[in-house]
Amino acid sequence: MFFKGFIVSTLLLVSFGCSSVIKVSTNTEASLSLLDWSGLDGEGTLLGKAPLEIDAGTLDNKVLKISGKDKSPQYWVFTALQGRSMDLKTTLLPIPDAENEEDENEDDEEYEEKDDKDKKGLIEKLNQNMRILLGSYQALARQEYEESVRLATALHKNMPDIAAPHIIMGLSFLKRQQREKARSEFKLAKALDPADPSIDELIKLSGGN
Repeated sequence: MFFKGFIVSTLLLVSFGCSSVIKVSTNTEASLSLLDWSGLDGEGTLLGKAPLEIDAGTLDNKVLKISGKDKSPQYWVFTALQGRSMDLKTTLLPIPDAENEEDENEDDEEYEEKDDKDKKGLIEKLNQNMRILLGSYQALARQEYEESVRLATALHKNMPDIAAPHIIMGLSFLKRQQREKARSEFKLAKALDPADPSIDELIKLSGGN
């Protein structure tokens, strides 16, 4: 499965209780939709436009899609831990060009063929990592914590510069009351994505400052 303009670093796991409220706001006009795991490539159920307050109970084990015109969509996954409300402020970035600009030398067919192969190779790797990432989220939602850690560890080896694997491992440890391990993973995630305020919330949940 490949999402055009999908930004891996924005697919993070945030945890709240069913009684909490998520206040979503963005830097531009954006639509919020609720997706099932089986329909991530669809439009889902439209919740409204940002800014919007959402009952976190409706988001548990679902995927929240935030999309704007000519912007890369974001996919947020929520699983219940405890009742906390939060302001989710996110920035939608422009969709990167899917195709390179036309080469000035149209006769350079060999270069274009190599470039096309490189693109296919990158998409194949991205698809593979997306399957691992979504599988780790699903394992966490099923409370299969060892499996979620195993998959998140594999993803970290493939993509060491993104925060999501550390967040998944941290939540798995937190669910098993291993707070020190969880806090360590959340701090690693924060170092990789310091602009994400939701990671600060997770560090607090694990007993950190």
